[in-house]
Amino acid sequence: MQPLSIMFGTAFFLLWSQTQAGPHFTENENYFQQLHRYYQTPATTDWEQQHTGEYYVENNVWNKGNTKDYRQEIGIQANKDGSVSVAWAWEWPAGSEIVAFPDILYGKNPWAPQSSTPQMPVALKDIDTLTAEFEFTHYGYGHRNSSFQIWLTTDVADDKHLLNEIMIWIRNDNLPPAPFLKSDTIDGQPFNITILKNHGDPNLVPPVHWTYYAFVNPRLDWKGKIDLLAFFKMLIEDKLIDPNAYLAVINFGNEIRDGKGITALNNYRIHLVRR
Repeated sequence: MQPLSIMFGTAFFLLWSQTQAGPHFTENENYFQQLHRYYQTPATTDWEQQHTGEYYVENNVWNKGNTKDYRQEIGIQANKDGSVSVAWAWEWPAGSEIVAFPDILYGKNPWAPQSSTPQMPVALKDIDTLTAEFEFTHYGYGHRNSSFQIWLTTDVADDKHLLNEIMIWIRNDNLPPAPFLKSDTIDGQPFNITILKNHGDPNLVPPVHWTYYAFVNPRLDWKGKIDLLAFFKMLIEDKLIDPNAYLAVINFGNEIRDGKGITALNNYRIHLVRR
């Protein structure tokens, strides 16, 4: 597959031209060798984290079970303009379930003791602007998606007060989406919206459940700015989420079922302005 950078002319995706050069990855060279070229000491063990400013990466293997023959590594570095560049590579054997979600996080992970930033958690009604800026590159094969994962909670923002998991799939490689709810257009871009009620994680004890929404509009290798607040506005207008909910954390990663791959985000930045 060849990388494709897409510039959208609407307010939804805008070309971000004031970026700096970041790590460059190719399809045909060993993914782990490329990762180590730019990130010389990546996180290599399960659940290992690396922090830079208000962002951190996590070598998330949340559903690996008894899988032994796998490899997954992730790294992060700060940029002079306040953004970060991150990348991760993986190799997982054939399987039938999602096993991992290597990701970058910004905010209060409901399963973490504290937030990575004083900006979050924040009530949805108190947000004036919320965007993510990034340059995205991905290569690989197997079953996976590339997506934002956003958690809405009460003001407590822990794993006992989960309300919604919201995912925005910017790319899908062979994963079946959840049951279809509706189609909609957000800032000129079409999305299929899927839903899972009473969704949960079998690894959590005691069990916890929430309502899951995914916006599915797979494209190849995006570059620009995405208006995350527009998704919340649509869900609130359709009475699908509580307008008094709190935004706890914004993650971006790959839901991986199997295969090999590498993902890179250069000049990644979350821009949040409160009212």
